[in-house]
Amino acid sequence: RRLLLHFRRCTSFLSFASFLLLFSNSAYGRTTARTEKYSWMDTTIVYSDNDVMENIRANNMANLRNGHNYGTVADTTGAVPPMQSGKRVMALLSNARGQKVLLQEEEVLTFSKRALPDSSRSSSTLIIDVIPHKTYQSMEGFGYALTQGAAEEISRLSPTEQDKLLHELFGPSQKGGNNISLVRISIGASDLSTSLYTYNDTPNDYDMVNFTLSGPDLTFVIPLLKRIQQINPSVKILSTPWTPPIWMKHNNDWVGGTLREEAYDAYARYFVRYVQEMAKKNISIWAITTQNEPENDQNTPSMMMSADAQLSFVHRHLGPSLESAGLDTKIMAWDHNCDNPDYAIQVANESHYVHGSAFHLYGGDISTMSTVKEATNKDVYFTEQWTGKNGDFDGDFGWHITLVVVGSIRNWSRSVIEWTLATVPADKTLACPGCLGAITVNQDGQGYQRHVSFYIIGQIAKYVNPGAVRIDTNDLHDEQIHNVAVKNPDNTIVLLVYNSAPAARTFTVKVHSETFEYSLDGRSAVTFKWRGK
Repeated sequence: RRLLLHFRRCTSFLSFASFLLLFSNSAYGRTTARTEKYSWMDTTIVYSDNDVMENIRANNMANLRNGHNYGTVADTTGAVPPMQSGKRVMALLSNARGQKVLLQEEEVLTFSKRALPDSSRSSSTLIIDVIPHKTYQSMEGFGYALTQGAAEEISRLSPTEQDKLLHELFGPSQKGGNNISLVRISIGASDLSTSLYTYNDTPNDYDMVNFTLSGPDLTFVIPLLKRIQQINPSVKILSTPWTPPIWMKHNNDWVGGTLREEAYDAYARYFVRYVQEMAKKNISIWAITTQNEPENDQNTPSMMMSADAQLSFVHRHLGPSLESAGLDTKIMAWDHNCDNPDYAIQVANESHYVHGSAFHLYGGDISTMSTVKEATNKDVYFTEQWTGKNGDFDGDFGWHITLVVVGSIRNWSRSVIEWTLATVPADKTLACPGCLGAITVNQDGQGYQRHVSFYIIGQIAKYVNPGAVRIDTNDLHDEQIHNVAVKNPDNTIVLLVYNSAPAARTFTVKVHSETFEYSLDGRSAVTFKWRGK
């Protein structure tokens, strides 16, 4: 019956001789798995191919995937005949270099119950062992920074186009969305705002009498957040200041400077009022960091904040003020590169008000997140990484998937946030004219273009839900096979694999007594999804 199924589903490019060969192999107890898409296949894959396929392979597979085949189920000739386990596996396909197929879903294969093939009988020499019962951190979510400048750009779209974009980003995967669950916004202006402002620019207003959200954020950011909440009511919001009101700083300037000690109480009130006023808009602030990049005094705006200063501000002022106001907003330390673990460790260890630490990767090593996690026993979060207008789609996709996504999650991160949701034109932004958003609104305001970070986050977020727990897999990065796995609250398992080698690699995925093989093209990613036991 299986042979008959194969024959009926053979596409036009299969010759009669090919069928006879398949019959011969089956008659001798062997099976040869190909990339045909059968309705009885029951497993899920999210796939991103960064390599351009050979013309002959594309032509051969044209009838199977309408010209969009970029990966294959491995040839298992000589292996023990499998028993199909009936687990469904879908695929999210992306050809990052050719950019012809991006985030395209389909079914491709099933698990089998059989002994692992040895090297003499199979092309597979790499085994990814997924161990669902061995767990690590839970995931809060994946997403983007939504700056004021980005929100202003999105507002240029018609209501219909805005709705299309926001559903595409924040809608559930079952309805074709990317399932984005986390947004980072600035408290006042950021370097991707179109003007300089805070929520209280009245000098020496220590009691925050003149605090107000009125201004660019009330005009652009808050309305967009409300629309996002309508699509995903569970979206979490992380807020970060680039600078306090400049009258609180020693240099009375938007760039650099430090927070005056006599302004610590006033700045704590500023944070409290911010959380409270956002709540009045029905926007809950899940967490805050106390300063974006506290060792960067060159940005516009920016402020320097030493570890001692941050610890003093959080432990003696901000933490108690939030607590007294009955607010449960989490406080994260650091929010800068992976090159100064001592800073994050000091602040997190010496204040019980600190929930965890936030990281970027413009410097240092991603393993710093594990160093801080292990030294503090507090959570770590990846909160920012940019892509540039002059970047290479293929190279950026691979670097971010390997280090920002797989790398941070394997090093205990509970989030992955890219910078930024929408490109801000160079002549409008305060700084970072080369920053590339996940999308760019067309100059005439009619439609938008998607860019590499749209697909970086979509590749993982589409199938991983908030509350998912990282589960154990063996580390094969020395073999240029980078992977990470999680188990969703609905018991589905997601495995993301990236092949950083230039050529295709074949590997076996093993879960308990079930296995399947897959051949992944060079510089490509694939995310498998199946239902666990």
